Amino acid sequence: MIQLLRRMFKNKNNRNCQFKYKQLYFFGQNVAFCSNGNPSQQRKYPIIYKNFNGNIDIKDLLKKIEKVRKNVRKGIFPAECEGCHLIKEVDEADSLKIDFIQFSDYCLCNSRCIYCNSWRTSIVQEDGRVKSSVGISDSYNIIPIINILISKKLITQNTAIGFAGGEPTVYQYFEDALKLLLDFGIKQIKIYSNVIRYSEQIARGLNMGVVDLTVSVDAGTKEIHKKVKGVESYELIYENLKRYLQIAKNKSQIVSKYVIVPEINDLESEIEKWILKSKEIGVKKLEINLDDRVIENGYNSELMYKINTLNNYFVNKSKENNIDYDICANCLFARDYCENK
Repeated sequence: MIQLLRRMFKNKNNRNCQFKYKQLYFFGQNVAFCSNGNPSQQRKYPIIYKNFNGNIDIKDLLKKIEKVRKNVRKGIFPAECEGCHLIKEVDEADSLKIDFIQFSDYCLCNSRCIYCNSWRTSIVQEDGRVKSSVGISDSYNIIPIINILISKKLITQNTAIGFAGGEPTVYQYFEDALKLLLDFGIKQIKIYSNVIRYSEQIARGLNMGVVDLTVSVDAGTKEIHKKVKGVESYELIYENLKRYLQIAKNKSQIVSKYVIVPEINDLESEIEKWILKSKEIGVKKLEINLDDRVIENGYNSELMYKINTLNNYFVNKSKENNIDYDICANCLFARDYCENK
């Protein structure tokens, strides 16, 4: 079946998603091609399965992927993708290959970030474990899914893997799942964590040069950090960041991220303090992004221009301090909005 699909995947249409429908996201009870969401449609994304419970039918999954790609080759995109800025001109052939798989099925968290909803049903216990206030202690077990995808060669050593959430380090299967992937020989694993909890397997992956770790610090001072994150964790996260930096094969594997939250941390002074603190502890790469709610609630011209000004400030200060940097999707939306006005 796979060989048949490969022969069919020559793209005759000159438009495609930038990611070519070659990514799979397991999050919440959905499996989808995308997690960025279409900014022109309140962040809707193309779903493969709804109400997914962890039981995966590989033949059916391949069939659904092939159906979408076949339509795309004809210029017919999923309704959720119409108008998305990621639909671009392409000139290369398509293939069945899956480039990236992210596991974000765990939706509880030990932080209380103002721009996120995961923690709203989360209760942090005295022992640091997290349980749900609505009676669901965990999502499905991803380890059988990983084993099936490996056995069917949809996960190879060259497939990039991602973990997000919620907070992945408090997901009960996280350490075992990450160990399984590291033992298998995956060459690139991207993890998004608040690093409130230190992970031995993350440390191992950093030491191997396999794991890339992104941490949303979101502030330059303890006071603003508490306002954004909702918990007292400023010193703890920097302590754990230092531990990870010391063991990492390459310090550029660890990224400090700043999510701009309007009227709270949208200050040049706060961004500068964050950059300088990151440099002080040895961080080599920074990212900036914008609170999802700004995009979901529709564009506000005044705010878009302010965000774009902060984008430029961030870039200039990063260059001044010789730190690598990246601008993430929502801030790019703001930049594109301003450039096209």
